Amino acid sequence: MRLNLGLALKILALFFWWYIVVFLLSVAPLLEVQLPSAFIPEFRGAEYAWDFELMFTLIFAVWGYYLWVASRAPEQHSFFINFTIVATFAHILGMLLVGFVKEGDLWHMLKDAVALSVPTVLVLYLKLRH
Repeated sequence: MRLNLGLALKILALFFWWYIVVFLLSVAPLLEVQLPSAFIPEFRGAEYAWDFELMFTLIFAVWGYYLWVASRAPEQHSFFINFTIVATFAHILGMLLVGFVKEGDLWHMLKDAVALSVPTVLVLYLKLRH
């Protein structure tokens, strides 16, 4: 299978949808749902901001849907793809800034930033080649 921009957009959409899984696993203990330790995301602090996470999760769920739609005809969605690239890099920069400023969050933010950078750089590279 040849990697193309449409496939790269679908991969990025899957990364965005992964936030849904992480959110559900993160709030399970708050709802007193017992999960095996292997399924519980790393500790996010005593004051887990589930409401803040819910807003991000919903935004990424909708964004992922539109990325999936755009993946069918990337040439017709150039502005949206450009927005996605810039906004995702802004998000990554924000995560890194939080990681350096907020004590104890660097490792978590660094892992998330690197993971999100891979499909975003792939989309950028293929968009420039397209």
